[in-house]
Amino acid sequence: MGHVVFGIVTGLLYVALTDRMTAQQHRACPGCARLVSVRRSGYSGTAVIRRHRRRLCGLAKRAAFAYAGRMTTPDSASTPAAGAGDLRLLYRSYSYLHDTPLIAASRTAAILHAPDATWLRARLADELDELAGVAAGTHYHAGLPDDAILEASQVCYWTFVTAVAARLSYAELCPHECLLEATVISPQQAAALGVILAQGVRGGMGFVPPSDLRAALRQVGATCRALNIPPTAGPAYDLAQMRARPYMAAFFAAALDSASA
Repeated sequence: MGHVVFGIVTGLLYVALTDRMTAQQHRACPGCARLVSVRRSGYSGTAVIRRHRRRLCGLAKRAAFAYAGRMTTPDSASTPAAGAGDLRLLYRSYSYLHDTPLIAASRTAAILHAPDATWLRARLADELDELAGVAAGTHYHAGLPDDAILEASQVCYWTFVTAVAARLSYAELCPHECLLEATVISPQQAAALGVILAQGVRGGMGFVPPSDLRAALRQVGATCRALNIPPTAGPAYDLAQMRARPYMAAFFAAALDSASA
């Protein structure tokens, strides 16, 4: 991507991010910490957004640069190889449930055989919110790292299921690049960006587009790195769950035979 195009994309992303951020999320940005509250200042939400644009909100600006940078084609020579095979196998397992006759015991198969794009959007947005809550310390089950792995696995699950339902190929989703090349940010930044992304996903129509699905996986990777957890821990958990399903035994046996041939 050329410098001019990169600059345009970054600018558009910045405007989009500031439009989606609430006043509370903006106040999480250190560069905007001096802003008085909307209630005390009397500013409307739109005015606060314009005010943050003039200040160049550091949180939105860093996110725009990060996401614009990830829109370039990944360099295969520098892409970490760890976990790529497992991610591909996990994606194939969901495709198997989509393509084979309906398996009554599988809830995922039922979802894939009659996908509801609006409902899938809502589920992905909910899990992005919960992963953000783990990073912020406001969403708790058993504590770290278990909570982060659980919510990361849920975001990956709904991202993969949505992608398979929309008939995207593994190459179009690029999960290994998105997860393993995530930008390193703080837990607070990860939480704020996760809420912004959830708002964008929830507010759209139809199937979540590939760009937003990739952004969801990048968010998983960034949040896990912020919490010192391997970015592929969530999908690894999902794969272990899939391997334990009796109705998936034939698929994994065939995959093993194919790999050893």
